[in-house]
Amino acid sequence: MGKFILICSSLMAVFAEAFYLVHALSPVIFLVTALSLVVSYGLFALFNRDFSLILVVLEVLGLGFWLVFEAWLTGAKTMVQAQDVAIDITLSATIIFLWLSARYIKGLFAQNVGLQEEILSLKKHDEQTGVLTFNEFQYRFESIWVGLRRRNEVGFFLKISLPPFKYTQRSILGKVTQSALDAIRSHYDIVGVTPNEEIYIVLQNTTEQGVDIVERRFFKLLSRTISGYIAKGISVECAKIDLTFSDAESWLNYVMGKEQLVEQERHRI
Repeated sequence: MGKFILICSSLMAVFAEAFYLVHALSPVIFLVTALSLVVSYGLFALFNRDFSLILVVLEVLGLGFWLVFEAWLTGAKTMVQAQDVAIDITLSATIIFLWLSARYIKGLFAQNVGLQEEILSLKKHDEQTGVLTFNEFQYRFESIWVGLRRRNEVGFFLKISLPPFKYTQRSILGKVTQSALDAIRSHYDIVGVTPNEEIYIVLQNTTEQGVDIVERRFFKLLSRTISGYIAKGISVECAKIDLTFSDAESWLNYVMGKEQLVEQERHRI
């Protein structure tokens, strides 16, 4: 609240100073000064805090030296020098106020971006597809990993890749994920989607025959919603979950980092 009041006060001061400068400077000089302040404000917002602060100091010192040099060069009288001092103080204060405003607004923008990212990370389901977000998928996978190791069971990791057709990527993503959700055991297996729109499935306590059943069911359901031409470009790759890794995160990073999993037979419609 205090910072907000400071910024409002700074803006009011800038307007008051602008009113004074309109009467103290010629129209051309005022226009050039206003343009310089606008450019300075953009630079304050663009650069980081330390560099922008250096820029403020250079501008304030440069303005002061220029007015002193001009007064010495023209042999200005006392009244003119007093006016130059007032202009120097006014412009210096304006530069400082603009810097404070730019830093505060940039901080608010960064905070807003951070909050949006935090909200996205806390979401459990993707709004577009209804499947788990990748963060929630990772969290659920850790629980499944612990259960598989404790019960000495077998699990499989499947990756569904969509065809590289940009005009169909978003339109078919929802249909593909819905088919994946309908093909698995809803209270036992999980489906997640990554930011780059890859679909991951984890099947627990099953066999290769069980994986094959899920794949066939998936493509059968998919055939009812999309054309056979697009479906032929959809591939399902599978890897057995390796419980010898130290933890779930290590194995998941490992398997996602591989260029290709052990590809199963591709079912065509």
